[in-house]
Amino acid sequence: MTVAQTPRKAGPYAGNGVATTFTFGFKVFTKQDIAVVRTNTNGIEATLTVDSDYSVLLNADQDANPGGTITYPILGGTTPLPIGWRLTMIGALAADQETDITNTGRYLPNIIENSLDKLTILVQQALEQLTRSVQVPVSSDTDPKELIEEIVQAGAQVVEARDQVLAIAEQFGDVQGAIDAATDQADIATAQATVATTKAALATTQAGLADAARAAAELAADAAAIVADIYPNDTEGLAATTSGQYFKTPSPGVNESLDLKRNVSGVAIYVKSFPSSEAVLRPVWMGVRNGWVDTFFRYLEIQQELNGRPRWFMLTGASPSFLSLVPNVLYPGSRALQLAANSMGVNIGGPIIYPDEIGAAAPEKVTVCAEIYADAGAVVTFAFRASDEAGNFLGAGQEEVEYLADSGSRILRKSFDLPTGAARINVFPYTVTADKRVWTAACWAYKGDVSAGPPAPSLADEQYMAQKEAEQDARIAAVESISAAPEIVVPPYIYGVQGRQANVYTDNMHVGDSSNYNHRYVSSYGQQLSECWRWTPSGTVTDGAWAVRAHDKRTGAQLVSKSSLLRAAAANAGAGQTIKVCMIGHSIIYSEVAGVQGRLGQALLDIAAADDMGLTLIGARGPTPENRHEGRGGYTIPDYTTAGRTYRQFNVSGIVEMPAINASEYGNAGTVYRIQETAAGTLSCSIQSGPDTPPSSGTLTKTSGPGDATIAFSSTSPISGNPFFLGGQVDVPQYFANQSFATPDWVPLTLDINDLFPLTSDAAVVSLAATRFNQLDTLIASVKDLGPSVRVALTLPILASHEENAFGLSDQTQYLARYKRNNVIWGRELIARYQNRHNQRIYLMPVNLSIDTINNAAYTDPQPVNSRSDVLVKRQKDSVHPGLPGYGQMADAMWSFFKFYA
Repeated sequence: MTVAQTPRKAGPYAGNGVATTFTFGFKVFTKQDIAVVRTNTNGIEATLTVDSDYSVLLNADQDANPGGTITYPILGGTTPLPIGWRLTMIGALAADQETDITNTGRYLPNIIENSLDKLTILVQQALEQLTRSVQVPVSSDTDPKELIEEIVQAGAQVVEARDQVLAIAEQFGDVQGAIDAATDQADIATAQATVATTKAALATTQAGLADAARAAAELAADAAAIVADIYPNDTEGLAATTSGQYFKTPSPGVNESLDLKRNVSGVAIYVKSFPSSEAVLRPVWMGVRNGWVDTFFRYLEIQQELNGRPRWFMLTGASPSFLSLVPNVLYPGSRALQLAANSMGVNIGGPIIYPDEIGAAAPEKVTVCAEIYADAGAVVTFAFRASDEAGNFLGAGQEEVEYLADSGSRILRKSFDLPTGAARINVFPYTVTADKRVWTAACWAYKGDVSAGPPAPSLADEQYMAQKEAEQDARIAAVESISAAPEIVVPPYIYGVQGRQANVYTDNMHVGDSSNYNHRYVSSYGQQLSECWRWTPSGTVTDGAWAVRAHDKRTGAQLVSKSSLLRAAAANAGAGQTIKVCMIGHSIIYSEVAGVQGRLGQALLDIAAADDMGLTLIGARGPTPENRHEGRGGYTIPDYTTAGRTYRQFNVSGIVEMPAINASEYGNAGTVYRIQETAAGTLSCSIQSGPDTPPSSGTLTKTSGPGDATIAFSSTSPISGNPFFLGGQVDVPQYFANQSFATPDWVPLTLDINDLFPLTSDAAVVSLAATRFNQLDTLIASVKDLGPSVRVALTLPILASHEENAFGLSDQTQYLARYKRNNVIWGRELIARYQNRHNQRIYLMPVNLSIDTINNAAYTDPQPVNSRSDVLVKRQKDSVHPGLPGYGQMADAMWSFFKFYA
């Protein structure tokens, strides 16, 4: 057999936390001839080990059906590939020659053929590696080594730009200057990425540099949003806003940069604070020596918790009244912890220090400190003891320092090794001297021995929050202060054809509600309208730049940007050709409007009739001999990839008027059957009602629809409702042979809506998509078996309506916002799974962007808005199927796609 010109690479496959099987399509001799590389979210790659990290199932015939399936992880191993991780398969055939052909004796021709195949595969393997190398143009004088140095230098400049952006948030005086500076840094980053892209063909380098540039731009946008609407004081902030609006003023705090406030009827109401850059960027424990979160006892009351943790230790049986908070004579404005006189025995207690809040863990050393003063003559003991989270003491005994009090204060400190299991350090100063009081003016701790910390506490060092929670809350406050970034899903390519209108409707890309944001389309092609971006190509376009950006409505800050590439065909593309298309799917392909099916197919035929390129539609269904398809209402991916639902097949004869598919119904023995498939001598029917217990032979009697009044049958049997399930497996080529169909050029697969419609959470969509796509691969593989020139086009799921009315009037089991999320997330997962698979004859067809869900939806006739009104309204009535104009827009998008690849 020959070796096809197949890339020796599969993937990278994006992890979703669920999928465990991944396919590759190049020929190998053994499972050792493939390498599997796992990439984490930091871009670090690891080559996995066969039979340890993953298993390989090779296709039986590597000549007719090269490749196989990788299972990762091996059953019982680690968790599935997480979201953000990738898995890539490449050829790893050893570069050796072990075939020994002697001068005498016989040998089989396939010995030579296998040797030649191996040589070809090694060449392909080398070419795959070459495509990932840095190259310069043939006529260039640039040294590749110098080119790499320039790329690295450009990347460094991007990082420098990012660091400069971080400083913008501290510049409060010049708001516009800060915004301009942020924009400049974004432009610098973009320019550096462009330089690298122009000079290098290495895809990995380009992607890495683009990510760095994008990070800088996003930071710039965030910085611009933060410094907007800042006023020097409340008076000016109130004067510039109306009741209900927000504004910011500089914060007097050390760890905060800005205070967010709201104008409530002319009064400035504090909402929250932005952290300073120092507070946000500082590691959790670096420089923190106040392991007791309220060093000078300013804030926490006795027995008060903080961030879900107890902050006070009391020995069992102790009375809380023996501790009190009084004015601090050493640190004015603070309080001191006072231990009442004669507090002995069980009256022991004090602060709790958490080692993890100062970055310490067993068996590391920790130093605990206190500044104490007492009544003269008191013998004071500064003691502490480690315990587990529940307060059970650990170790042999308490750690303590003792001194005889005089008229002054004393700083006491002691270091110790944290015992295993230590989660708390319980501090309890006390005296056994009668009638004497003890005051703790300050308490703190730090990681390390005595010399690792300061000689005395400082008010400037105070940290009033457990450090981990403080950093987390600060980050959350910074993020919540501006609008949350929306999730926008765009396909890798958007298609058009010269002279035909193409539309990208903004809301169709949003997982949520697009009306919460302002949008800007960035491209040298097309025009931005209120509801969409519109493009009528004037000629051919190959990979034109296009992007959509969402902005905060209040501040104008850019929240997210998504890009795609434009591809447009000339008006005469495909002239003289007639493409053959077989559409497989659910009711969108069946496309019935006003009792007439095949509306999508008819729209395509109407376009083709006026075009230089012809069209033949293939299928067993359809309203006319020309308008054919394989659309079946209610069908899911399992309905086409497994035995699916059960139908009843009748062997018939003598039919004069053929019944209509999915319309004509016949009865027998108390069961009503609907005609689903017609072929020479057989009728396949779905069971509408009744027991489905027909006699071995008899008569079908029509109850509705076209067809003979009665049809005699000689035998009957239950069959799979999947027309492609033949001989116990999915076999599309056999189905085509049985139907005497021609080999198609394109097979669009529209399978999604019935799978995703009932789901109730984002997680459920992601999980089911992973399962269904594994099943879909079975159908894709069988379609490709029709012939080497057959290509598969996966349509992205469409949105057909924009009103809750459509769900209330057609299906009350789902609602608009949930269904929309399901739909767009499913599309996102489909893109992640199947993008960049053209070399495997798999394409994505973005029909979802093209439908006007407001004006081209299915509507009711005008009717009174309610029973007490004469006002007439039209309401959207179908949650998943567009109106006739919507099907027309789908056809426009599909035709543009076909023309580009003609």
